[in-house]
Amino acid sequence: MPAAEMRVLGPVELVGTDGTVALAAKHVRLLSALVADGRPLDVDELVEAVWDESAPASARKLVQVYVSQLRKLLPSGVSVLTSDGAYAVKFSTPQVLDAARFESLLEESVHAREAGNPALALSLADRALALWRGRAFGELAYCEFARSESERLEELRLV
Repeated sequence: MPAAEMRVLGPVELVGTDGTVALAAKHVRLLSALVADGRPLDVDELVEAVWDESAPASARKLVQVYVSQLRKLLPSGVSVLTSDGAYAVKFSTPQVLDAARFESLLEESVHAREAGNPALALSLADRALALWRGRAFGELAYCEFARSESERLEELRLV
């Protein structure tokens, strides 16, 4: 397992070498939006993700403040990059994200089954399912920014 870990297969958590990183709700929403979408998001998209429809007048500036605060809290292996007015989350390796580990194990399980090794396929599938701690993105699963990715991951889990 990498030194840092971003968990979205259940309630969203960020774990560093010293344990779970304490994040404010706005930081969790911001980071979750970046992870769920998987592409750089501009300030307006992040305003919508963080506040839904009740954004304050200063929301655009607050997003920049939250990104700055979040960067200071992130463990080694997780960073937020800025490019052309948009923000993106970057992991040192894909394995930092539990959802990426889940999908990798699932793929390995399929290959093992196709190669005629059902015991290995079952073991890999069990390891993949063991990463789950609840609904993908937890309480944020039904937010507009996370809904599609949460449903995609849930469907993979059921399959």
